Amino acid sequence: MEHTCKNCGTEYDGNFCPECGTPAAAVTKRRRKYTAVLVALGALVGFTLGFAACTVYAFSLGIVTFEGGLPAIVIQETIPASTPTPPSSDPATSSVSTAASMPSNGVHSVSLVSVSLIKDYEGRDALDICYDFTNGSSDAISANLAVVIKPFQTGIQLTPAALIDRPTEDLNSTLVEVKSGITIRCHSYFLARSADDPVDIEALDWDTEALLASGTLTITK
Repeated sequence: MEHTCKNCGTEYDGNFCPECGTPAAAVTKRRRKYTAVLVALGALVGFTLGFAACTVYAFSLGIVTFEGGLPAIVIQETIPASTPTPPSSDPATSSVSTAASMPSNGVHSVSLVSVSLIKDYEGRDALDICYDFTNGSSDAISANLAVVIKPFQTGIQLTPAALIDRPTEDLNSTLVEVKSGITIRCHSYFLARSADDPVDIEALDWDTEALLASGTLTITK
């Protein structure tokens, strides 16, 4: 069968032009037809393999089961991760624990020791009130955050005094934290209204103002 090449115009009998190699129109159409068939066949095979793989994976997870020869989808109910699981009501098999806080009322103890006459940084009469503080709470704490010392002379409350010439361990005694059950010797300083009158002292819990200790002490000079 003779053909006329669409590219160079040469007449020839065969599937390709002998001058430029251009294929005949019939060959081109057949190639296009074969290409379309191959693409459709590849798409069908790919879909079949993908569906089979998804079915096998779903079956392994228990999402799909085979009942009566047909696949059936099983819907699984799951609890969201943010939803807490309620505890069992059986005390023999489970227990729920909560953090308990120790009440502060009366947990600390104070023992009054002495009152000494000293001088403040300006040379005025001052009082060194010495007492033992025992931490009764579960946490470490310092005396200045646990106890309030209230001294009185002739019924009038005394004001704190500023000192610079006392031992460092005495000046910092109320600032040092101690653990539960530990006792520390503390010193608190106040301006004296009199060098002779006795001092009435009240030690109160810082949080509740419960009375921890009280007494009347004479001044040691």
